[in-house]
Amino acid sequence: MTPGETSHADTCAAIKATAMLITASTIATRRFRVISCRLIWSVSHVPARRKGRAAWRAANRGARTFMTCAGYPQMVSVARGPRSIFAGRLAPPATISASKIIGILRAARDKNSIMADSYLIRPITDDEYDGFRLVLQHAFHGGGDRENPPWRQQLFEIDRSLAAFDSARPDAGPVGATGIYTFGMAVPGGVLPVAGVTMVGVLPSHRRQGILRSIMRRQIADIAARGEEPIAALWASETPIYGRYGYGKATAHGYFRFGRGDGALDPHAPSDSALSLRLAEPAEVASELAKVYDAVLAGQPGFPTRSDAWWARMLHDPEGERHGFSPQRCVLAEHGSGIRGYALYAAQGRWDDTTGLPDGVLEIRELIAADPAAAAALWTDLLGRDLITSVLADHRPAEDPVLYQLLDARRARSNVTDGLWVRIIDLPAALARRSYACPVDAVLEVADELLPGNTGRWRLRASAPGGGPASEVSCERTDDPADVALDVRELGAAYLGGTRLGTLASAGLVTELRPGALGALSAAFTWDPAPWCPRVF
Repeated sequence: MTPGETSHADTCAAIKATAMLITASTIATRRFRVISCRLIWSVSHVPARRKGRAAWRAANRGARTFMTCAGYPQMVSVARGPRSIFAGRLAPPATISASKIIGILRAARDKNSIMADSYLIRPITDDEYDGFRLVLQHAFHGGGDRENPPWRQQLFEIDRSLAAFDSARPDAGPVGATGIYTFGMAVPGGVLPVAGVTMVGVLPSHRRQGILRSIMRRQIADIAARGEEPIAALWASETPIYGRYGYGKATAHGYFRFGRGDGALDPHAPSDSALSLRLAEPAEVASELAKVYDAVLAGQPGFPTRSDAWWARMLHDPEGERHGFSPQRCVLAEHGSGIRGYALYAAQGRWDDTTGLPDGVLEIRELIAADPAAAAALWTDLLGRDLITSVLADHRPAEDPVLYQLLDARRARSNVTDGLWVRIIDLPAALARRSYACPVDAVLEVADELLPGNTGRWRLRASAPGGGPASEVSCERTDDPADVALDVRELGAAYLGGTRLGTLASAGLVTELRPGALGALSAAFTWDPAPWCPRVF
């Protein structure tokens, strides 16, 4: 199916061809519930009685409709009692992995969204930009833009935008939208070009019509066709959305909330008497901030590169968007050799009306340090400010080093949630262009319903850890027996080194096919430091 093509006709054809049996209560809706079901392969498939995995795959290369390409069963029959997922007379494959079964369930869930053929998906033109922005304002319940700063146009890539248009009302403007930022991102052992997916939304009046599905499938196909970025990454507004498109949860971030007096550091926390702190206007020291950021980026997976336009966005602080907080301010930790750390923050001065006691709030928006002593100095300063009773810090590493510097880490009241989601676009390029924590030689059997070029068996070899001069990494197709089987979603989750393949296997999402292979592969993918992305893009 080509990008943007709908599946409605194909789905109907598949239903008619296989005589799907559904109850009367489910005929008139796009969403249908099956109490229990069994998968029955259509007559176009050769009966799977041959032994061995290769024969089973060959036997199931029958008619390729949208549903079969997406991994859906060709026939679903409703039964009153639970049944096996395989027809009684057909022999199952030699090994049925939990990950494959979960893949079927995910595909079935995704079938709730049926693409309509009345929407055209294409990049916008210059005169459609305002309509594009309006979609996002409605989708995210935001107000109109009070200003249009230069960095916004500098960062927006119109040729990488996509919008959905209703063919019945072509002049009404976009009804769905998404875009991409082109930048680099640190991965274990290096920096790769990445497609930063952003601005994904659909008008409230056009939800549940398959528009998001059409846009996302088209976007993934476009990134692959471009051939420049082996991975894509995004921040998810809602976590259930993007796994169905092959994105895996690759990082976690923490949110900290300190009360007054909660920020005391342990006496053994590192310190440097040569360090001094200095307040500065953020815009005046932007180049110095960039030097610190770039120094940390080199060894911190998950950090996106920042151009001058990105720094302009980072430091953009219009008065109308402060919501009662002060202008954004900056404190620097510096040494005779230069700046070793910085923090961007804003504060809100408040007093309790009944007691007259101070009740101020300080919000840490970014704190980056090149060494532990500089980080400790910045935290000590911000957590000890006068007249402040609450210090908030968002988008911190889930295992922020400060949690081990505090006298009482519970006082951080940390809350951890998902951060970056990563999608493998070019599997051999992505795996060959990162480093591994230890030597590895394993065969991965990967499933990818949207990018068939990633599907199959891949031999991953890394001769030496850490990506040094002696390290040689390769990822090539092979016919050798697989050691581990997984979906591209789980591969994306593990790619930056923060999500362990062993943990995913414990959840039933990765299957070990050769004893001992999973532990070695999981150890090789893991990386220190754990990935972290400090800002939403």
